[in-house]
Amino acid sequence: MLGPYLSPGDVLGHEAMGVVAEVGPDITNLAPGDRVVIPFNISCGHCWMCSRGLYAQCETTQVREQGKEAALFGCTSLYGSVPGGQAQFLRVPQAQFGPVKILPGGPDEQYLFLSDMLPTAYQAYVYADPHADGTLAVLGLGPIG
Repeated sequence: MLGPYLSPGDVLGHEAMGVVAEVGPDITNLAPGDRVVIPFNISCGHCWMCSRGLYAQCETTQVREQGKEAALFGCTSLYGSVPGGQAQFLRVPQAQFGPVKILPGGPDEQYLFLSDMLPTAYQAYVYADPHADGTLAVLGLGPIG
């Protein structure tokens, strides 16, 4: 065993971006050649929770057998065992909602963190509710903290 809920062959990674290679017949918002960033949480965009902006609680992709919220890319069986972005190709469930098209030009670094790091840091800032004339200290590890 590799670790809790991790199995040999699991593909990790949830900061995904790339170019669309092909789309299924029900996907009308993307086309081959589109450059996209893929959020790590997999949400349908239309269930009761998604309709209220609670995408991480998506009722369509919830991992009920583990008692968890929406499935996540590149995590263990605890979050649905959906193969992640550390691969040559990535199959994107709920592609009608999740992928975000980005401009064809510009460096990857300009867009990469839109899928996880920037929204997480922004959410922390909103939760901190800093005052305009106050001071905000950020303590932590990694790119968010």
